[in-house]
This record gives sequence, structure tokens and C-alpha cells, in this order.
Amino acid sequence: MMCGINKIVVLAFVAQAQAVNQTALEDIEENIRSKSNSVLQKLVDDAKTERASSFKKLVADVNSEMKSDLQKFKAEVEQDGKESFQKLVDAKNSTTRYDVQNLVVQVMGNKEVHSFVNGVYSKGDAYLQKLVGTVRTKGQADLASLVNGLQSEGLEDITKLEAQVKTEGTADNIGEKNIDALVNSLNSTGRYNLQQVMVQIYMKSKDDLQDLEQQVANIGKQDVRQVVQEEYAKQVKNVQGLAKEVESAHQGGAKAPMKAPMKAPMKAPSTSAKLFAQTWHNAISIPVTLLISLLAGSAVTYVVHHLHRSSLIAGEEPLLGA
Repeated sequence: MMCGINKIVVLAFVAQAQAVNQTALEDIEENIRSKSNSVLQKLVDDAKTERASSFKKLVADVNSEMKSDLQKFKAEVEQDGKESFQKLVDAKNSTTRYDVQNLVVQVMGNKEVHSFVNGVYSKGDAYLQKLVGTVRTKGQADLASLVNGLQSEGLEDITKLEAQVKTEGTADNIGEKNIDALVNSLNSTGRYNLQQVMVQIYMKSKDDLQDLEQQVANIGKQDVRQVVQEEYAKQVKNVQGLAKEVESAHQGGAKAPMKAPMKAPMKAPSTSAKLFAQTWHNAISIPVTLLISLLAGSAVTYVVHHLHRSSLIAGEEPLLGA
């Protein structure tokens, strides 16, 4: 009889202990779930803040480099224009015969202007390629740093949560089996969620970089067109002036051979169009089901559209009158 009573007491104690352990297990699970969600949201917020700051700096750097490169581009083009016109002046001055001078100015003048403008377009393409390349190179470096930092921070947080599970599980005596199950579940779920965040951050950042490249290319093409228009008009005016000089000399009002004019530095084309930092979404909500290779092949796939060279500019006037 006593043995039966003791057995009942033991069974009741075990049942009570199991109930207590089950409650503790559920409490630990809920606590870890809540902390895991908080950690994940903090990762998202930190990544968005860091990316916004990095992107803002990138925009400022690109704007500064655009201004510097535009000045260099203009200076090179202006020098090329002077050299091109000087060749024409020298060829015209190499003879005193009116018919030869007139032919030189008309034929060589047209050829030099068109050759010069094509050269400006070639330099403009190089100018655009450099601008877009700057965005791509700096943007990819920033993105790689962001993703690597995000991964390190996320894995560190998972490790801390795993240690907490072991500590609390041991203190609440939920058993090694339950502790191991919780740790494995946390590790698996935590890493999966971290990967999703990394993919979403990567894709959003990649889109922002492509948008910035497009803006830079559009502004750069506007600057190139303006430089071409200004230099083309300047060259046409010079050639027409040289033609008038030849005609004037032929009619009896001879003047000293014309020299290539010393032009004042050309006023910089307006670059009033500004690059605007991208507006970041308050939360990342696009579901991603598969982890992509985040850094392999991460180059932004954008190709600069070359400026057309088939014609000069709309409504261009003929170099010389008939």
C-alpha cells in the first residue's frame, strides 16, 4: 500500500515538473522570438540609415567630380578649337592667290569644323563614361561594405541570442534536448531571416545606383551638347570671318593676314540640374524567396548611350554663304 502511494507521489511530482518545464520552455521560446524580431528590425533600420548616409556622400562626391571634369573637358575642347582654326589660318596664309585662299577656306574650313565637332563628341563620350564609372565603382564599394557589415552584425546578434537560450534553458531546467532544439531553430530561422534582409537591402541599393547612373548620364549629355553647340558656333563664326577677309582683300581692301583669335575662356555650361538623394522607404517589405549571390557579379548593368554623331546640331547653319 505504501509503495503504491509513493509511486503516485513520484508520478505527480514528475507531472508537475514537466508542466513547470513546459511553461518555462514556452516562455523562453516567446522571449527569444520577440528579441529575434527586435534584432532583425534593428538590422533593417541600421542598414537603411547607413545606406542613406553613404548614398548622400556618394551624390556629393559625384557632383563635385562632375564640375571638375566638366571644366577639364571644356578646356580641352577649347584648345582643340584654337588649334583647328590655326591650321586653317596657316593654310590660307601660305598663298597670296585669291582663288586658292578662297578654296582653302571653303573646303578646308568645312572639313576642319566637322572634324573638330566629331572630336568633341568623342571627348564627350569619354567624359560620360568616366562620370558613370565613378558612380558604379564608388557605389559598388559602398554596397559591398554595407552588406558585409550587415552580415557580421546579424551573425553576432544570432550568436548572442543562442548564448541567452542556453543560459535561460539551463536555469529553468528545461533539459539539454529542448535547449539544443531551441538553439538549432534559432540558428536556422535567424540566418534565413538575415539572408532575406541582405537580399532586400542589396536589391534596393542596386536600384538606387542605377537611378543615379541614369541621372549622371543625362546631365552629362546635356553638358556635352551645350559645349558642342557653343564651340560649333564659335568655329563657324571664325571661318566665316576668315572668308570675308579673303574676299575683302580680293576686292582691293587688303589687310594683314588674319591670325587665330585669342578667345576668352568660354562660360561654363549651366549644370543647374542637381542630383537628388534617393528617398528611402520606411520599411523593406518585398518578399524574397531565394538568396542570390550578393557580391558575385554585382556590377551595375548600365550602358551609357553614346551621343549621335550622324549630324551636328538641330538647325545648324551652313558654314559659308553660297
